[in-house]
Amino acid sequence: PWPDPILDVTLGLRAGRRQRERQIRELEEAGNYREAAEIYLRQIERDPTLEDYVGAGVNLARLQEFPRAISLLQEAESRAPADANV
Repeated sequence: PWPDPILDVTLGLRAGRRQRERQIRELEEAGNYREAAEIYLRQIERDPTLEDYVGAGVNLARLQEFPRAISLLQEAESRAPADANV
């Protein structure tokens, strides 16, 4: 088969996202909420998803940084008002 550069990029992005999710999960399980929040916040700057806003907000709430956490969670809610997971 011929090389498919679009498929290569797509698969690379998917693998990068999975790796980031795994890294965040490990940090959260270890109680490293600050580092987990920072990963979400960097992703929000690049290419935000609803999960990034929720993840950053939850981890900042765990750190008792409530004003910032609430702001991020409100942003998540405004992006998906019908989503019961927010």
